[in-house]
Amino acid sequence: TINLKLSRPDLQLVTGLNTFFTNGKGLNFPANIVATFVLPGGFTISDTTAREVFQDRLLNLEKPNGELIYGKFKMYWTNFLGYACWKEDRDFKLSRHIRNYDYPGQMSLPSAPSQAILESKLSLLLRTKWIRTQSPWEVLLIQNYRGSGQTVFIFRIDHALGDGRSFLGILRNVTGAELKFPSFKISVALKKSDLFFKSLEIPFYSYLHLLEYGDRKRLPAGPGPLGLDYGGTTISISPEIPVEVIKRIKKHFNVSYACVLYAAISGAISRALEGSDQNVPNDFSAGLVLPKPNPSSSSSTDSSDDLSLEAYFAETTLPLKASTGAERLLQIEKSLQLLRKSCIPMAFDLIFKMHALLPLAWMSRRMPKTPSVSISIVPVTTSRDSYQGFEISEMSSFISNMLDYDISIVTYGLNNKQRLSFCPMRWAQLVTNCKTSEGKKFPEKAVLRVVHCKCDEYSVAIIGRLPNQLWLFPVIFYKLFLGKNLTR
Repeated sequence: TINLKLSRPDLQLVTGLNTFFTNGKGLNFPANIVATFVLPGGFTISDTTAREVFQDRLLNLEKPNGELIYGKFKMYWTNFLGYACWKEDRDFKLSRHIRNYDYPGQMSLPSAPSQAILESKLSLLLRTKWIRTQSPWEVLLIQNYRGSGQTVFIFRIDHALGDGRSFLGILRNVTGAELKFPSFKISVALKKSDLFFKSLEIPFYSYLHLLEYGDRKRLPAGPGPLGLDYGGTTISISPEIPVEVIKRIKKHFNVSYACVLYAAISGAISRALEGSDQNVPNDFSAGLVLPKPNPSSSSSTDSSDDLSLEAYFAETTLPLKASTGAERLLQIEKSLQLLRKSCIPMAFDLIFKMHALLPLAWMSRRMPKTPSVSISIVPVTTSRDSYQGFEISEMSSFISNMLDYDISIVTYGLNNKQRLSFCPMRWAQLVTNCKTSEGKKFPEKAVLRVVHCKCDEYSVAIIGRLPNQLWLFPVIFYKLFLGKNLTR
């Protein structure tokens, strides 16, 4: 850092989890997030007005020390001596980032696009690369959606800039909506007397991780080739599912919200494999991404109002084969019960922080092997929110596949209505062609029939095992006993 300040004062080091999303190449790079929402007919806004609102309500926001909260919206990242660094875009123009939808050719849209046409273009947007000397984000406006006068806002961002909670903070600031969501916690709090003994489990679980996950439990590859570029409709969005339906399932089976959600996802994948005459394995490895609670605030409206990435990562195995949806649900709940009092999320957190200090080339070689499926949790809001009196609705969100994930899945929702998005990589052709017994494309009926689902209420923790970086144990123990107490 000192060398950077002396030799290149125009650069700022990329830190924390943001670093991981600057590390990649080929078809799986960059890692993009696309989120959309709809405003009803009768609402109109020009791209010029949208830029003015964005500038006034977001880009001008400052911290108490005068630093811009969203200053990185005027930066891009570059490589310096093997490290990712932020660099200011000295030719920044808001008109390049906020505009009416204007992509040409294969990505062009008709004047009144249907939902199916829009979704096919969103899958292409996930793959679109950024201009290297411009900040990697954009807001695209689509007027007269479905020919009904509705307005669609598309927000696309490089994952190195932010995450799902960042999007909620941006949406809250720009629209003035409250966007309340349930409070949550990641794990049962550890007593100080238990900390020492729990920390002793870290090497043991890491060794088990080496044995059990050396060969990842992957899903069978679909008929499409690995690295198949997104073409046509290769993203799938579930319908909106009322939260009350999920609460009834949770209460009836006496399980957690998280269990219902993961059971629905697992069941939908199983049905997709069956419907395409693929072998259904007993289980598969899943990487679970959960947002961290803000330790300085217990507010139910808290969501990172900046561009930092705050998340816990866990890896576990989810069952696929089951005689009934209820059996699968109870199997998952049993596994989660065993994981809730673990100190492993803290270990994952420390390992990722240590990884972030490595040069990009080293980081790529020492990253843990990727699970088969990535599942990211974004809170479902509990309020009916609006902008200028018009209700914000039909939110969707996607994350492009990183590394060698088979599927990236995101859960999210507005106004107590849960949705899921499936973004396959190896499965691109399989999922597009798969039909359920009702003749519907996966996963609409599949998700609803297996188990109605809702986003995690964040009352439970999903804990995985450690990656196999045993060389970090001295650092972990130093942090635990000589450094800052990381328990909450």
